[in-house]
Amino acid sequence: MKTNIIVLSVMICLMTLANNCFAQTKSITKKEYETVQRIAESNFEKIPNISSTKIEEYTDGKLTKTTAISEESIPPKKMKWTEVETSGNETTKLEIITINYVEYRRENGDDWVKRDFSKSDEDDNSNKDGNSSGISISGEESPNKKKHTVEQAKFNDQSVRIYSVSTVYGFEPNIVNTYRRWINSDNLILKSEDTASEIKSRKIIRQEIVIYEYNLKNINIEAPIK
Repeated sequence: MKTNIIVLSVMICLMTLANNCFAQTKSITKKEYETVQRIAESNFEKIPNISSTKIEEYTDGKLTKTTAISEESIPPKKMKWTEVETSGNETTKLEIITINYVEYRRENGDDWVKRDFSKSDEDDNSNKDGNSSGISISGEESPNKKKHTVEQAKFNDQSVRIYSVSTVYGFEPNIVNTYRRWINSDNLILKSEDTASEIKSRKIIRQEIVIYEYNLKNINIEAPIK
């Protein structure tokens, strides 16, 4: 009788553990995933924020290039961007400030260059086809495999949901692209992670991690020159 009770108790424990594991991460539909992302992105575009980005690129498992980006944003029309890129012994720095339709740019500490886009129709002419990026996606680039999931977790003492989408493309069958976002109960993005890695070797090819902060009172974006 005791043996049966012990066996039953073990089975119940195993079933409880299994249920907890399955409850942590669950599959969701593409529509559910995209709905949450749209809401979070809409909120992000309305609130003053600072983001810190770290990008690492690898070749045969060795780190070959790093990029650090700091971005400050005061919606709707103020942004400050600083990017430092290191590859081998070479380091470059790019700074961009945009206020309304005016851009201020300098590279590697040189003089600031001002450009007023409100007085130029160059961008309007180049984007008449409605595709500002110039990127077209052909049929062969359509995802071969795609999986959307969500899981409950903690991030900086906050309860968050981690939304993840993993994709394997037909033209890169040995590479899995995984994009994850940590979203809190206010539907704000606290962190994102974008990783491309080899499926067989599990070696990382490229990884981008972004940390976000919101409603900061010390953000000050001003024109560096007149």
